[in-house]
Amino acid sequence: TNNLELLYVYLNNDRKATDTAAIMHMHRNNVIYRIGRICDLIEMDLDDSRVRFRLLQWWQVHHIAHSVGVRHVL
Repeated sequence: TNNLELLYVYLNNDRKATDTAAIMHMHRNNVIYRIGRICDLIEMDLDDSRVRFRLLQWWQVHHIAHSVGVRHVL
């Protein structure tokens, strides 16, 4: 499973591990573990609503850019 996709689904489901697990066809504990690892890697606190908002905004920009053929989005 792609870490970006997992993070997006997790954030888009209000950080509910059980809902995320069902959507991603993963075990809930695996979601919790992977989200923890992702947070360590990106060094961001998902308890901060501003961080969550910025990540979801970035995801939308990334999605739009890819839909029109832009390969890299800063």
